[in-house]
Amino acid sequence: MTRWWILLGALTLGAACSSGTKMTAELAHANGLQAGAPVEFQGVHVGEVDAVRAQGEAARVELTISPDHELALHEDACALTGSEPSGTTLVLLPGRAEAAFAAEVVPACSLELDDLRALGDAVGDAVGGTIQRLQGLLGGDGDDDSASAMTSLRDVGRTVGEAQRELGQGLVEGATGMDGELRDFGRSVGMAARELGEGLEEGLGDDTP
Repeated sequence: MTRWWILLGALTLGAACSSGTKMTAELAHANGLQAGAPVEFQGVHVGEVDAVRAQGEAARVELTISPDHELALHEDACALTGSEPSGTTLVLLPGRAEAAFAAEVVPACSLELDDLRALGDAVGDAVGGTIQRLQGLLGGDGDDDSASAMTSLRDVGRTVGEAQRELGQGLVEGATGMDGELRDFGRSVGMAARELGEGLEEGLGDDTP
């Protein structure tokens, strides 16, 4: 009888191990994430989402990591969503802290991947709009038109420059807690926006038309 209990216990343990590792993550916004969606870690499909539930002002995500994978999460690990042609995915970022992850729930990242992409698009739209505005201002004829255009040009430059410098600074600061390509993307967009803003403010700052 004892042998049967030992065998039954071994089978139960084996079944539990083969089912994968259960984890919980928190998201500020689920962005349409559903049960069955893939879980990605360092660009690898490592598991699936089991359930997504609203909890307070956040979304609670239950997920399973396949037993084929072993994740190394650090203390500052976080979770976010990413958009793929097939739908929304859950992305786990390992973090960079020396201490290992010990919390029960993986917290939401401060910035979502789609947020960074949207901010990058916003910077591009702002640049395109500024160029069109400048082209229109510089298209007039005559000295009076030229002087008026340069006055408006400086005003536009200062306004857009200040806004994009602040946007760039926010992106650089917001991306510091993120990992790998996501952090580099945020910083590059932020630096470009900030440098553009500073250049516009400095280049259009003198009073000579």
